[in-house]
Amino acid sequence: AVVVTTPGARRLYLERYPQLPATRFRIIANGIDDSLDVPPSRGERASTAPIVLVHSGLMEIPDRDPTAFFDAIAQMRSRGDIPGNALRVVLRATGHDERYRQQIAALDIGDIVSVEGRVSHTDAIEEMRRADGLVLFQGAQCNRQIPAKAYEYLACRRPIIGLLAATGDTHDLIARQWQVPYVANMDSASAIADTLGRFINDLRRNHAFIPEESLIKEHSRAAGAGHLAKLFDELSGGTAHA
Repeated sequence: AVVVTTPGARRLYLERYPQLPATRFRIIANGIDDSLDVPPSRGERASTAPIVLVHSGLMEIPDRDPTAFFDAIAQMRSRGDIPGNALRVVLRATGHDERYRQQIAALDIGDIVSVEGRVSHTDAIEEMRRADGLVLFQGAQCNRQIPAKAYEYLACRRPIIGLLAATGDTHDLIARQWQVPYVANMDSASAIADTLGRFINDLRRNHAFIPEESLIKEHSRAAGAGHLAKLFDELSGGTAHA
C-alpha cells in the first residue's frame, strides 16, 4: 500500500501509476498533536478592543503570497472600513520579513500590519489562541497539500479566515468539511476585502464562526494512528482494531 496525506496526492499517484489498482493508494491525513490542550470557549470580546488577526509561519512566494491581502487591507482602510486603531494583523516568522515590511510600508498600512520574528512553538500556539482570527494562506501551487497549520488552527478554537485556491484540497477541507464561511481567493484583493468585512461584522456581533470542537478528535494524530493500524491489519490479514 502507498499512504498519502491528501486526496490530491492520491490522484497524482493514480495518474502516474495507472497499472496499479486504486485500492493500493490510501489517504491518512495529517492531524493535531494530541499533547495540545483544547482551550476553553471564550466569552464575549470587548467591543472597543482592536481586532487581532494572526498568521504564524512561513509565507513563501508564490505559495502563500500576501500581496492581495495587503492590497485588501489598504482598500478597506481607504474606504474607511477599518480605522487604523480597529485592526491589528500579525505575520509571525514569515521567512521573508524584510520583503513584506517593504510592501507594507509602500501601502502605508504599517499601523495595521506588522511582521514579527520567530518565537518558540509554545509561544506561537499561545499567540494563536489569543487572536480574534487566524489567517491561512494556500495558493494554487499547493493544491495537493494541506498545511499542518490548518490543524493547529482548528485546535486553537479560533475563527479561521482561509485565503485559498478554490481548486485545492485545503479549500475543500476548510470550506466544505469544516464549513468555514470566511474563505476567499488568495489572489483577489476585492474578494479578500469582502471576506474580511463579513468576518469583522460577525466578530463585532459575537457571531464569528468557529469550526465544531468535535472535529479536533476526528483530526487527532491518535485517530490517524488508528487508521494506520487498521490498514496494517488489513494488509496482514489480522483482526481490525476498533
